[in-house]
Amino acid sequence: MIFLPIIAILLGLYLFISGIRSVLKETKNIKGKFSRGLVTLLGVDWDLISEEGQRIFFGAVFIVAGILVFLVV
Repeated sequence: MIFLPIIAILLGLYLFISGIRSVLKETKNIKGKFSRGLVTLLGVDWDLISEEGQRIFFGAVFIVAGILVFLVV
């Protein structure tokens, strides 16, 4: 039973990190760290229906669910 929250957290981390990396690849041509970060945040925030937005959203959901199940068990 302890493996379920660990698997959920690992899956969530994978989805979250891959979503962030995918967004950063799209904004690679923008110069300046602040403007690149701002475009990345706004792109994910405004376009949650995109593949990257869904990966980040479900990654966070799996991480929170894994932590909650870990605390309950």
